[in-house]
Formats: sequence, structure tokens, C-alpha cells
Amino acid sequence: MDFDSRVETCNIDRALEWGAAFDKERNTTLQQWLSGYRNHQPCEVLATYHGSFNWSCSVRFNDGITWLVRFAVPGKVMDGDAKVAREVATMCYVKSHTTIPVPTIHHWGLSKDNPSGLGAFIIMDFIAGMSLRDILTDETDPDSKILKSDFPDEKLRILYQQIADFHLQLYELDFSSIGALLIKDDGRIAVNARPLTLKMQEIEAHSGVKIAACEKQFSSATDYFNYVAQQDLQHLYGQANSVDDAADAEAKLVFRHQLIASIPQFVRRDYDLGPFKLACDDMRYGNMLVNNPQDLNIVAVIDWEWSNIVPAQLSQSPPQWLMIRKPANWSSCDGDEFDRYNHLLNLYLDEMKKLELSMNTNTEDSLSLLMRQSMSDGKFWFHALIESCYDGDYSPPWKALRKLIPNVDKLGYLPESHRRAFVAKKLEDLATYTTSWEVMQAKRETENKRKERELDDAIRRVLAEEPDNVSALKLASQRAIII
Repeated sequence: MDFDSRVETCNIDRALEWGAAFDKERNTTLQQWLSGYRNHQPCEVLATYHGSFNWSCSVRFNDGITWLVRFAVPGKVMDGDAKVAREVATMCYVKSHTTIPVPTIHHWGLSKDNPSGLGAFIIMDFIAGMSLRDILTDETDPDSKILKSDFPDEKLRILYQQIADFHLQLYELDFSSIGALLIKDDGRIAVNARPLTLKMQEIEAHSGVKIAACEKQFSSATDYFNYVAQQDLQHLYGQANSVDDAADAEAKLVFRHQLIASIPQFVRRDYDLGPFKLACDDMRYGNMLVNNPQDLNIVAVIDWEWSNIVPAQLSQSPPQWLMIRKPANWSSCDGDEFDRYNHLLNLYLDEMKKLELSMNTNTEDSLSLLMRQSMSDGKFWFHALIESCYDGDYSPPWKALRKLIPNVDKLGYLPESHRRAFVAKKLEDLATYTTSWEVMQAKRETENKRKERELDDAIRRVLAEEPDNVSALKLASQRAIII
């Protein structure tokens, strides 16, 4: 499913506008503001980091202490306040209940608490280290989304032993309801907010469809999975260009209803009512820092955004990111990618099992065994669909599930009149979208040409007054301005 280009364009504009404000504050008032948190001790900005959802600065104080201040970027993040509040609560909870290396938070605040106007923020310890993803991917292809094939298994085992330990520690934490952690007024951390998932964020960011908030936390996995599946249906109906043509519209509608109808088959009844587990949608190699490529000691797990309390079976499913590229983006459900993933998974579960044996874990309900079961009974594929978005009936996880669902084509029956009405509405939406996007493009092109002319005129005015102005001469040359 394509993104809505109109929404994308508006969000890019918002992010660029915020970025300009960030650059201005970074070089002016940011240091003074941060110094206020340490008795006005002077500090200097060392470096800036640009992430998928956040921009950060490392700052060093005169006494050598180094902090990191991180902002949620409007246009990239749809609700910065909600994201940051949940992330802070999660980081504090994980730090106090596990030995996972989480940076210490010194201060944080919502948009209203930030005098710079840059929005919600977190100030934490700066942890020096290398991104694990940078080590595991081809350095000649910075956009690579697959783990390089020649990375030695023995080094992967070093990493997997540590990551498996993190997963086992998180799995030990039990909760009585599904939702998100928040810090209450009395300082206690509790499941006190609705879930805010990466899926909800991405649907709104790239389609403009804001997922309807649930009224309260969930008390069963069944209710939660139905809520998430309905998000995809709301997305399909709400995004103007969610279909390509009549056939695609009907196929996507049937797919969504069949998935909803198949949910009971993939719910673990013994865990349906809890206990529930803490999981982070953005847990991946890119959010783990190691000391160096030789030792591969993980010194920090960062970016705990999109963490929620979820059905236990989601935590009982293998990490989808072991190969970096997730199953929803594989070319098939049974090809080379699946074979490569299985090889990595065997390494990972082997290391997890060693840890479980050292802790005398009951082998009958060990996490490593539950993860293997998830691969054999189809829950791995079901969870991939629950967590992903912008999918269709062509999705590899759905193709894998279809083989496991009896009489799948009879599920989610929709009357012919319902299908026809949906297809007609979506084709109408698509036509309206196409026209409005063309109009928007034309307006932006006209506006860009106007700005270009104004810039050229400004350069000519500067050179008329200062013929030897080096900067203006350089710009005139770059823009082929005839003086």
C-alpha cells in the first residue's frame, strides 16, 4: 500500500521547519537552557544526531560530565508528548527492574515544559558506543536492510547471548492489563495509559488516519488483537489512496476481514487473560550500542519509544528483526530469506537455552521452547501481521498463514453488496486523491519558482552593492545567475 503523498509532504515540511528552529536553538539558547539543570555550569554542544523519530545533541559540561538531550521531531512523530511520557516511564521501569544497560534519565518534560519551543524532551547520560546495526550491515550500502551474510556465527553468538538475556529479563516482568506505562503523580510507574504502538504512529504519519483511541486498557489478548486488526480496517477505509484499483480494493477488504475472523485460531488460551508482558516495538540492532567491533559488549539499549504492555504470546514469538529486514518485507514466506532467518534464529535460541539451563528454568514452558512453537504453529506469522501495516493479501506472512487456516476463503464472509459499495467508495476516494495531489504539486511548483526568483533577485542586489562579496559570487555561480 502506498503512502499518502499529500500527508507525507506536509509532515516533511513540519519536520524541516522544526529542524530550522532546532539549528537556531542549538547555536544560541540550548546551552544556556541545559546549564540551568546543573546549577548553570557552562556546557558546549559536541555533536548532533539525527534519528528516525528524534534529533539529539551531546553536550559536555566544564566538569567533564556529558549528557544527551533528545527531542521528538514534529512531522516525524505524531504525538511527541505521549511518546516521550511513555518512553520515560518504560526506561525508568526497566532500569529499576532489570540489569539491561539503559541510560540514566536526569530530566524530561512535555512540550509545555520546554521554553525553547522544541517540544517534548529527555535529558539523559550520553553513552559512548557504536550502533550495532552499523557493524552488522554492509558499510558500502548505508541503507542496507539485511544482515551481511559473512558476519561470523561465533560473533553473532556473543551478541545473541546478551540480547537473549535482555529478553529473558523482560519476560520475567508480569502485568495484569494491556496498555502503556506512565509515571503517576506519586512517582509510581503503572499501566495507566492506552497503548501507543509503532504501528499506530506509522499509520497516522504516512496516511493521515489517526487511529481511534481505546477507552481503557485491555484485560485479554483476544480483545487487544481485535482492536489492532480493526486499526488496519480503519486505515484501509480512511486513507484516500489505500487501493490501486477495483480488484485491489476488494482483495484488501477480504484479506482484512479474513484476518479478523482467524484471530481465535492464533490466540493462546492459556495466556489470554494474562499475565501480560513488556515489549518494545523498536527493539532492534540499531538501538543497541556496543563498545567496539571486536568485543561486541552491548553498553546501552536506547530508544524505548513504542513500548507497551502486550499479550504474552507476542513476547513468546522470536524477534522479527534478527535478519534486520522483517518478515512483512520479505519477498516470500519460504525462500532464501526464510532460510537465512531460521539459521539466525537457531543461533539465538541456542544461546537463550544455555542461559535458561544455567538458571534452572523449567524446560516445558521455557521462552526458547515457546519461541520454537511460535514458528511451528503459525503465531510467528500472525504476530508479524499484527505488528505491521500497509499490508495487502500479497504479504508473505498472510501467504504463510493461509496454509494453516482451514477453509480460509470461507472466513470473514461479506455480502456482495457490501463489497461493491466499498469498491465504489474507494475508487471515488482514489480519484479525488489523484486530483488533489496534482493540484498540490502544481501549487508547490509555482511557490518554489517564486522563491527561486526571490533568491536570485536577492543575490543580484547584494552583488550590486558589494561586487566582491565572495558568498554571493559563489551562489551566483552555482545558480548560473547572469550579473
